[in-house]
Amino acid sequence: MTFVLVVHDEIAKDHIGEYEFETLKEAKEFAIDLITIDERNKKNYSYSIMDMENNNYEIRE
Repeated sequence: MTFVLVVHDEIAKDHIGEYEFETLKEAKEFAIDLITIDERNKKNYSYSIMDMENNNYEIRE
């Protein structure tokens, strides 16, 4: 199954990008890496992971 990480800038109302992964684990690890970098750079992006059936998944549990 394919999992999609969606990155969105809430303040600018801008869609930053989408990344596709073969496993949920890969998507979560990449999201956590991006969040860590963004926190250091004081960015305020939102992240969501979903599958092709539009089921949403928690990044951090």
